[in-house]
Amino acid sequence: MESKARLVSTLERVLFLKRISELRDFPSTELAHLAQYARERSFRKGDRVSRLEERMGSIHAVIEGRLHVRGGEYGEEFIGPSQALGFLSVLGQSDEGLEATAEVDTLTLEIDRESLADVFEDHFHILHSQIRSLAELILRERMKIPEGTYLAPGLGKMPDAGSGMDLVQRLLYMHNVDFVKPGNIDAWVEMASHMSELHFAPETVLWEREDPSGFMYLIVEGEVHGVLGNGKGYFRAGPGYPLGNIESQCGKPRWYQALTRTKVMVLSGETDFFIDLLEDHFQLAMDFLASMARNIVSIRKQSARQE
Repeated sequence: MESKARLVSTLERVLFLKRISELRDFPSTELAHLAQYARERSFRKGDRVSRLEERMGSIHAVIEGRLHVRGGEYGEEFIGPSQALGFLSVLGQSDEGLEATAEVDTLTLEIDRESLADVFEDHFHILHSQIRSLAELILRERMKIPEGTYLAPGLGKMPDAGSGMDLVQRLLYMHNVDFVKPGNIDAWVEMASHMSELHFAPETVLWEREDPSGFMYLIVEGEVHGVLGNGKGYFRAGPGYPLGNIESQCGKPRWYQALTRTKVMVLSGETDFFIDLLEDHFQLAMDFLASMARNIVSIRKQSARQE
């Protein structure tokens, strides 16, 4: 198509990318880096931009026009100027593609995942800002959690934990948890070594609403209820769930009372230490970012099914 909008200069591209909500935290110098690698893509009405059966390897920032999108984080909707196609799918490295078709003649800027990763690797504060932004998205969704929802990946009881877990048992347990999958043994060992094993009796209050966050409890055994603001609604959390991690990642206070319903065993980790670990291990940080992006997509799909 012959589009009226042509972002010839890098400055024009930077000014446009700054309007994309997912990229607002990027400094202009880094947006300039992305802009240099972005490709202008033109689509005529009815053209296919992406397919469900093809993994998303890049995002499309819509400059003008409109896309009809199905799948992934979208369900089914239309996206237009100053919106981006596939941001969560690309960050989450999802195997599921998106079905996107141009509703009208459309112009986009295409940015591949490798270019994003280059910026993240060179500037950890930008990657950390993305982690905080995704945590805030998850927190907003979690605060709408339906009554009685059970949050646990179904790991069951830690075998042969006895009265305590040694380093090997911690590593084996964490390997099965989708909270994060470290890419090298050094990161695994550092994380496992710095977590504290804690035991709580039934009916113990772990924290109250509005208490400061800054740490999480990775549940190994038992069940915790998150009692919501009205004192009546609650959700349940079990083995494998990183209780309190989301609000800790975005620096928000506790939004529920955490109450043990059984004997509970957890591995406790401080958020500041975990962030330092992410800065030292780039692949770990990218894996964690991907896990958060997949989490948002999963929550949105669940919400769509319940509507």
